Amino acid sequence: MKRVAHLASTNAAVKKVCFFKDSKNDSSFKPDAVPENHFHLGRSNYAIVSDFADVARIHLRQYKLDETGSLFPTKSGNTLIPSVWLALVREFAAIDQAFQDGKVFVVKDCLSRTVVENVTYITLQCYYQRKDFSRKCLAPVSMLNETEWNELKNIHEQITSKTVSLMFGRVFRKLLKKEVTKHIPFPKTDFDCIDAEIVLTTSMVELLSYHIQENISARVHRLS
Repeated sequence: MKRVAHLASTNAAVKKVCFFKDSKNDSSFKPDAVPENHFHLGRSNYAIVSDFADVARIHLRQYKLDETGSLFPTKSGNTLIPSVWLALVREFAAIDQAFQDGKVFVVKDCLSRTVVENVTYITLQCYYQRKDFSRKCLAPVSMLNETEWNELKNIHEQITSKTVSLMFGRVFRKLLKKEVTKHIPFPKTDFDCIDAEIVLTTSMVELLSYHIQENISARVHRLS
C-alpha cells in the first residue's frame, strides 16, 4: 500500500503533460476558468476528453499548481481509450461491490483496487500480461477518494457524450474527408466545378458524420 502511495506522490512532480496534437498548445488553465471538455472531480483531480493524435481519449489526471497560479496536468493518472471507458462505466455497480468486499476488479487493461491509509482510495492502474500470464503494473496511477469516485459516476454521461461528440464531430469527420478526397478525381481545368464538388462533398461528409454521431450517441447512452 505504501508503494502505491509513493508512486502517486512522485509522479505528480514530473514533466507537464500535453493532451493536444500541437505540442505548443498549453494544457494549463486557471482554477476559475476550467476549459471545455474538462470535468473537476475534486481536490486536484480532473477528467478530460481530448483527441490527441486524432484519437479520442479520456484522461483521469491529477493537476498541480505552478508558480503563476495555473493548474497543469501531471503524469499521475491514467489515459483510457473509449472502449475501456465504456467498459468501466458498465461495471460501476460491480466495481463498487468488489470494493466493499475488498477485492481487485479488472476492467480490460485497467486494474482497480483500494488503498487504505486512513482514507480509502479507488485506484486505477494499467498493467500488461507477461508470458507466464502474471500481471506487471505500470507506474502511472489514478487515486480517487470516495467523493471523487462518486462524482465520476455522477457525470459519466457528460463525459461519454463529449467523447462521442469529439470522435464523430472532429476525428471521424476529418478522417472521412481525407478518405473521400482520395477517391474523387477533381478535374484540373474547371475550377468552378472543383469548388462546387468540394462544397457538395464536404456537406455530404458532414451530414453523414452527424447522422452516425446521433445514432452512436443514442446507442452508447442505452449501453451505459
